[in-house]
Amino acid sequence: MDYSKYIEEYLIRPDSKFQGEGKYFHYTSLESCINMLKHTDGEFEIWASHLSFLNDKEELINGMKLIDRKVEDLLLSKGDTLSDWIEEYQEGRMNEDNLLDDIYVVCFCSKRSLLSQWKYYGKNSGIAIEYNLDFCEYSGYIASNIPFKNMNQEYLPNYVNKVIYDNMEKQEIIDAFIKEHIYKIYNSDAEQSDIEKKRCIYRQMDKLYSLAPLFKHDSFQEENESRLLFFPLSIKGCETGKLVNYRSSDGKIVPYMKIKIRGRMEGTKRESVIKSLTVGPGQNQDLIFEALKHLVINKFPKKNSRFQMIQRKDYSYVNVNGIEIRKVSTPFRG
Repeated sequence: MDYSKYIEEYLIRPDSKFQGEGKYFHYTSLESCINMLKHTDGEFEIWASHLSFLNDKEELINGMKLIDRKVEDLLLSKGDTLSDWIEEYQEGRMNEDNLLDDIYVVCFCSKRSLLSQWKYYGKNSGIAIEYNLDFCEYSGYIASNIPFKNMNQEYLPNYVNKVIYDNMEKQEIIDAFIKEHIYKIYNSDAEQSDIEKKRCIYRQMDKLYSLAPLFKHDSFQEENESRLLFFPLSIKGCETGKLVNYRSSDGKIVPYMKIKIRGRMEGTKRESVIKSLTVGPGQNQDLIFEALKHLVINKFPKKNSRFQMIQRKDYSYVNVNGIEIRKVSTPFRG
């Protein structure tokens, strides 16, 4: 794998369109699904949850520790001016508000039906919402009226970031980043003052640590996960508390942010944000399937003036105006 290419493709860039490839299924509860399917003129919302309140918090800590070890080995051990700068950066990161203390994430699997995901919802069917991320754009945080153009462009979620599971790959990505972005700036012959050069290196260190949420244990590899990352502390002149909502989940309270998302214009028509809805196993799977069909028929924007519906005879699948709704065949064990 070309790790420099990984960094170039999947680190966040100042652009306003998603650039991922593939299938993006977001597993969620029925209640959250209904809220995320509400829209205004084709503009939907996705919910980005605070990473520290999810099951992946330990994964984030382990990712940070891995980067810490690499920074110690490759940067702090040199005993030169660069080492002094990195030591100052690390002290500041521990003592001040930091972008990485406030990470919000939206998680996507590449598979429509994973038993490991459905188990989480028990007798209440979960829903897998498939997003058309290759043809989506976003405009801001809901309830804040703050457009993304007022944010630090380096920390916008412009790419669907692939999660890395293999430990060797994680280490080689960190090595490649330090070589391509830290050493290169420090050893540059460009006319820069030490203050300017140090500032550039600090920005790259922020980006290096922003890789931590993309590192997961290899036991989760079957999920083949991708993530959108949001760093609200990068918003200029805004109290992030104004953007935060709270929901209950599995006996916990989880902070989250609502993100506006819509399909891109292709010619004279806007692409759909939602591609499909899949109903997981549960005691009310059939009723939920019919209710989602009813919702899409009555509430979703139509691609054209004609109503179109294709349904299988066994009622396990229906296509309503281009939106697929299906039931998984995985049996429910109540």
